[in-house]
Amino acid sequence: MMMDSDGNETPGVDGHWDASEPGHAELVQMRIRMIAMENLLLAVLAGSDQETRRRVRERADEIRPRPDAVDHPLTELARAEMLRLLERAERRGDGN
Repeated sequence: MMMDSDGNETPGVDGHWDASEPGHAELVQMRIRMIAMENLLLAVLAGSDQETRRRVRERADEIRPRPDAVDHPLTELARAEMLRLLERAERRGDGN
């Protein structure tokens, strides 16, 4: 592991992080935080205007693999999840 001048961990010379696998407690905490973040995002999107929602939809449509890469299932799943969250927010929104 390498450190920058502020004491933050940085990737090694080969570009890889030297990190151990997360333990059970850490995985549980990450799940809790992810649920909280998803609900915060839904609340923000539900109160957003149509222009913001349009930009989110455009961004989701832009998610594609790099030109030198092949399609990856997780990329498509991330795109679909963005659109699913947007649809959920629109159902809860105030119709701005």
